[in-house]
Amino acid sequence: MARKTEEDYKKEFLAKIENAREKGVSKSALCKSKSSEEKVKAFTALQKTNEIADIGTKKYPRWVLPRYKNQPFEIAYNHIEKKAKESKELLISKNKLIDGLTGRPKNEFDEALRILAQEKKIIKLKAARSFLCIHIDRLIPFMPEPASLPNLDEPAPPAPNPDELRKLVMDSYQKVKQRFHFSDIWIFELCKEAGLQMDVLKNFLLKESREGRAVLSYGDWSLSSDEIHTGAIEINGDQHLMVRFL
Repeated sequence: MARKTEEDYKKEFLAKIENAREKGVSKSALCKSKSSEEKVKAFTALQKTNEIADIGTKKYPRWVLPRYKNQPFEIAYNHIEKKAKESKELLISKNKLIDGLTGRPKNEFDEALRILAQEKKIIKLKAARSFLCIHIDRLIPFMPEPASLPNLDEPAPPAPNPDELRKLVMDSYQKVKQRFHFSDIWIFELCKEAGLQMDVLKNFLLKESREGRAVLSYGDWSLSSDEIHTGAIEINGDQHLMVRFL
């Protein structure tokens, strides 16, 4: 097997950091002090050319792509949702939710939690002088089955012409973007807002991506619902759940 070059390591690092999105990647996960010379050179070069940015602390740096550096709200929002979903306890306190947030993302905690509650992703329950939270997904096992299923034999509405389709998708994108406060939105949410057949939307997004007007990204498969998975667009074996228009 050919030895990896500095350029090979650069591509490898950027792919890992891209996949981590606003959560970032620790330096130790990319390059350690005992790493090969090419690996160290690749990491140093990415720093010098500002292709990666640090959102961590001096002692514990975390590397993201530059576009995520100034998004403390999104970092706080995703941190809270992930903590609430993965907590061993069904109900989680504010102290446990905020644990791990520092700097500007920590300052956005209250607003991020308010939006999550407004979107009904997190339910806040009063407890003495504070509150406890539960993620809505944790309640799914306790919910009754839906009374009926949609009629799958009902004919699909005709797809709009290209100009109408573009306007419908872009208008829907702006609405979902404003609602979720993110530039990167779930493809499923965009489809729901636009009222389109999923295949029609996916073909449109693939065309937009190929022509450089949209960026498809992975999202977090393990933390997203089966419903959101229906919006996945597969490219080279990778599932892309989110889209951002340029």
